[in-house]
Amino acid sequence: MADSRPFAPLARDAMAYVLAGGRGSRLLELTDSRAKPAVYFGGKTRIIDFALSNAINSGIRRIGVATQYKAHSLIRHLQNGWNFLRPGRNESFDILPASQRVSEDQWYAGTADAVYQNIDIIEAYAPKYIVILAGDHIYKMDYEIMLQQHVDAGADVTVGCLEVPRMEAVGFGVMHVDEHYQITDFVEKPKDPPAIPGRPDVALASMGIYVFETNFLMDQLRRDASDPNSQRDFGKDIIPHIVRHGKAVAHRFNRSVVRSAMEPDNEAYWRDVGTVDAYWQANIDLTDIVPPLDIYDRDWPIWTYAEINPPAKFVHDEDGRRGTAISSLVSGDCIISGGSLNRSLVFTGVRVHSYSQLDHAIALPQSHIGRSARVKNAVIDRGVVIPDGLVIGEDPEARRQALSQNKFRNLPRHQADDRPAELLTGMRILSVASEVFPLIKTGGLADVAGALPGALAGLGGDVTTMLPGYPVVLAALARSNARVERLPLAPVLGAEASILAVELAGLKLFVLDIPELYDRLGGPYSDAGGHDFPDNWRRFAALSKAGARVAQGAVAGYRPDILHAHDWQAALAPVYLAASNRPRPRTVLTIHNLAFQGNYPSHVFPELDLPAATWSIAGVEYYGNVGFLKGGLHACDVVTTVSPTYAEEIVTEGGGMGLDGLLRGRGSRLVGIVNGIDTDVWNPEADPAIAAGYSAADLKPRSHNKRALEGEFGLRREDGPIFAVVSRLTWQKGLDLVAGICSEIVARGIRLVVVGSGEAMIEGAFQAAHSKHPDRVGVRIGYDEPLSHRVQAGADAILIPSRFEPCGLTQLYGLRYGCIPVVAKVGGLADTVVDANYAAVGAAAATGVIFSPPDEASLLGAVDRTLGLYEDAGVWRKMQAAAMKSDVSWEKSARIYAGLYRDLMKE
Repeated sequence: MADSRPFAPLARDAMAYVLAGGRGSRLLELTDSRAKPAVYFGGKTRIIDFALSNAINSGIRRIGVATQYKAHSLIRHLQNGWNFLRPGRNESFDILPASQRVSEDQWYAGTADAVYQNIDIIEAYAPKYIVILAGDHIYKMDYEIMLQQHVDAGADVTVGCLEVPRMEAVGFGVMHVDEHYQITDFVEKPKDPPAIPGRPDVALASMGIYVFETNFLMDQLRRDASDPNSQRDFGKDIIPHIVRHGKAVAHRFNRSVVRSAMEPDNEAYWRDVGTVDAYWQANIDLTDIVPPLDIYDRDWPIWTYAEINPPAKFVHDEDGRRGTAISSLVSGDCIISGGSLNRSLVFTGVRVHSYSQLDHAIALPQSHIGRSARVKNAVIDRGVVIPDGLVIGEDPEARRQALSQNKFRNLPRHQADDRPAELLTGMRILSVASEVFPLIKTGGLADVAGALPGALAGLGGDVTTMLPGYPVVLAALARSNARVERLPLAPVLGAEASILAVELAGLKLFVLDIPELYDRLGGPYSDAGGHDFPDNWRRFAALSKAGARVAQGAVAGYRPDILHAHDWQAALAPVYLAASNRPRPRTVLTIHNLAFQGNYPSHVFPELDLPAATWSIAGVEYYGNVGFLKGGLHACDVVTTVSPTYAEEIVTEGGGMGLDGLLRGRGSRLVGIVNGIDTDVWNPEADPAIAAGYSAADLKPRSHNKRALEGEFGLRREDGPIFAVVSRLTWQKGLDLVAGICSEIVARGIRLVVVGSGEAMIEGAFQAAHSKHPDRVGVRIGYDEPLSHRVQAGADAILIPSRFEPCGLTQLYGLRYGCIPVVAKVGGLADTVVDANYAAVGAAAATGVIFSPPDEASLLGAVDRTLGLYEDAGVWRKMQAAAMKSDVSWEKSARIYAGLYRDLMKE
């Protein structure tokens, strides 16, 4: 182990920046739903915990983690397990997703770009040194020793390196060094790796660990960003440039490796775990009597998120049915119920049932091993159920396997002994939507379509989203460098078509590529002038038709259990399926806004490629027109909408918009499930778009965001409240009401910020208010995602006076950010906000202000009531804290969807 010392003076002035955005595609199914750094390891931890623990144990107390590919699992782990660093102690922990640093549809371009995009955050902390780390390796290392070498050598960069057999270095960045270990050349993955001087069979391979003085690195990153030929990569661009023009020094890992004090002669253990074989072997290494990596060393602990779980339990004691574990690691909440383990690791919540055997196997959390099953030399992914009696991996010639949900979806299921497995084990859902955040967004539909798949993945659901190949979507694919597989598809409604299968922005996607229909300027529904495309009926009938074909097996190897269509644009998919004589999945249609129904003249019907029988009252015929949504509501198995109150409103004559009779007829097949939001994207503690992070427990930093908002909108700086509008500026949203009382709002000492676009008359009214009160009313016409975060973080209250609102997401963002929602008593607004009445205020349960009816007088009364609450600082802080503690995540709603899907599958 490294020499102990009372202080780490260089580490105290350093920041660790962890690159944790990679998939690790060679880990196959293990990274289908999580980034490589988030993969479980060692019975309890995640891979990233090793780099982070090394930083903490080395004395570094400022850490940033750059995430990218399928970051949800990783971010949740970091938030749960690494939130103990406190700014008040000159500590920090920042999570930096790519989608929040740049435009909605662009990822980090390379490892160097992942740092460059966050220069503002790094420079705000002003560390003297920065240590760049890869977040996907298993090792223990004292970075203080590397820092000390960097300073002593007067280096511009110090590169951590391993001594490896020369011909094994072909997969690394490899260094030429002189006798003083100064790097004279740096080459990526050379066919003939250079040897260390005097040691012809050994090469120095880069560990992906670099030390810089911060100011020097910032200069290099800015220089590199201006180079059009750069790949924005440390190994390919930054390090070679410094080798040519500065001083680069190699730091040998065996100088700073942390070994156990009990086994000081152990090898310098470092593993990439980049393949299933390597991952399996590194885990099994831990079952050795004296493991090469000591995870029991209390002098250098591996920190992680420790769930509160009951102890592991071993039960049954009879011949052939005895709960045993030999040379194995067993985590909490495991029940070894009459099964046996040999040289195996079982993570939290695993169930090993009677007469089963695990031999050199790894079972990730919540997996279940059925009775009499035998598993050898395999990795069982989270939540997988191994059916009773199944034998895996005993063929001596077989390669080690990573066993995911999908590998077992067609095998029989059996009741587990101890408790049921995850709700959606092995279930595939095809989601068909016209927009998906962060690729293309005009409203809340995109947010739901983008966030629900991740929430369902946490329950074992495997969601693939189909959307049209708009230019902005295809451009995002081109920029991402993600592997895109083009799949053939027969012509759709007479147009040549194909499907682009890709994983991007944490989503599994089928992008429907029909240039004739989607390759055009403008938005998803209208041209650059704001006029609807006249052939929208064809464009979205094609989306529905393609979705139905894929649901029936048009893509080889893919057949979903559920097709989930969103709004009128996808509503014909259940119609096409119902009209087919072929086997079909169960179907769900979600109404996001009943006002948009997709009604078109009857002359388009012959072009839809539907049987003549569907032109009927029980089909798509709707008062002599073609009704896309109406047809889907008839044909689908279940209708959902986005809040329980809205589900009640749309079966009334006043709220049903002509479809109330049909919806009443669906009875219990109409379900209201309130939307959630992505609480990783919308997180005031770690939001890189805002001036200062804060929490319900510490609201003081929120004032910095208010000051920043004043500056951004040119508002007069004062102590009074700021009210905000972030919305489509339309009659439905009631924004004409806000514009109508703007002068009265200003007269009360309230400043107003408006962000949005919509109806010209409402836009003009707000612009006129700004002209009249330039330092009291700030207006930004247009939509800006990062700006919406800054408004929620800086404003005191947000006005949402909708005349009808299926669910609404703006009030959920407001709750999450302590921006008190002032809402009309309609739809999802009524379901998600607790009014500040006398009882709720007294119980510290109030989270907003609700008014009715949606008119100017009621809205002004709500403004006055909100102002009175604001002037009582104690009451206001309690409301903000209660709002921020509201459960606005997808967790509860995703479980409702999961139950709905599961029940459909039983029918």
